[in-house]
Amino acid sequence: MYRKISAAFFITIAVVSAACSTPSTSDTGVSPDDAAVNVVSTGTNYDATTYEVAQGDVLAYSNESNIFHDIVIDDADFKLDVRPGDTAAAVVDLPPGDYVFYCSVPGHRTAGMQATLVVTP
Repeated sequence: MYRKISAAFFITIAVVSAACSTPSTSDTGVSPDDAAVNVVSTGTNYDATTYEVAQGDVLAYSNESNIFHDIVIDDADFKLDVRPGDTAAAVVDLPPGDYVFYCSVPGHRTAGMQATLVVTP
């Protein structure tokens, strides 16, 4: 039984480590300093329910919590990964419209990590 528990423990650690090593899009060369809008999370919520940004502007995401979060827009194939205490940024190269985004970490969306991004021309 001890070996089964040990094996399960190490498999769990390996899976968690792999999930935490997801590359951050902050490595894309887009500077958060150039952001027209900044999304902030401090737990399992974003700091607003609606954000507005012009097409082609930079969106920054500051993860002020102690756990990994991301921003995902399914319809636009958009994902911005942010490690705890880090800030990442990306150019919003989406057609004008309203987009629902959320955190894809299991349980976070249902806990309230969902908002709307309004992209203007």
